[in-house]
Amino acid sequence: MPTVANMTFPLELAVRTAREVAPSTAEDMGYVVKTMVGETYGRDAIKPWRIAAEGGGKVRIVGWIDAEQGVPVPKSRFASEIEVGFVPYEARKGDEVLLDLIVAPTQKIELPGGRFREVDVAEAAKDRGALAVYADWLKLQFSKPDTGCLPIGIPSFVETSQDRGVRKAIGGKTTTIRFPRVHALQKVRIVNQRAFERMLVAGLGRQRAFGYGCILPRELCDVVL
Repeated sequence: MPTVANMTFPLELAVRTAREVAPSTAEDMGYVVKTMVGETYGRDAIKPWRIAAEGGGKVRIVGWIDAEQGVPVPKSRFASEIEVGFVPYEARKGDEVLLDLIVAPTQKIELPGGRFREVDVAEAAKDRGALAVYADWLKLQFSKPDTGCLPIGIPSFVETSQDRGVRKAIGGKTTTIRFPRVHALQKVRIVNQRAFERMLVAGLGRQRAFGYGCILPRELCDVVL
């Protein structure tokens, strides 16, 4: 059963941990949280996730796990420093669900020399407005058979922006990348319960380890956000 995990930890601890692993990434909150979650859970790291709250020197994130695979156990190094809670969710075939999602709609374009670059899908379609392109991208994602659902109507957009993030490249060097951040609401009809639940746990789109791709049924938002 897909389950939402709540994880709260001291911000100072997360930044210090990121500096220990890769000092140049400690100014990027997405990378800071990714490092903290990875160092806490290892291969069982929560992904996708999103920041639910910041304040009082702490950060709280929410993300999906598959409880049937077991609940991840924090490493002893951080066990006393974090708080974790779990909220199960059961999808039902035929239900219409309003989804709240934060995604990074990007695509890869080929460059000379056989190299590729990840770009905003709206940048690759300059003749159209960004919101129309993002709406089409979401429709395409939710129309794929492995999502277990079909989109109903068009999405409504809560916020769109351009983010910058630090990423480690080959050889351990870091580079700064730019990508879109889209917060949207999309109504869907569940046509395959198991496939839909797998999609929630897997997330949607790119940058899922850095705070994007987390999809929450709106009914859960008042509980976990």
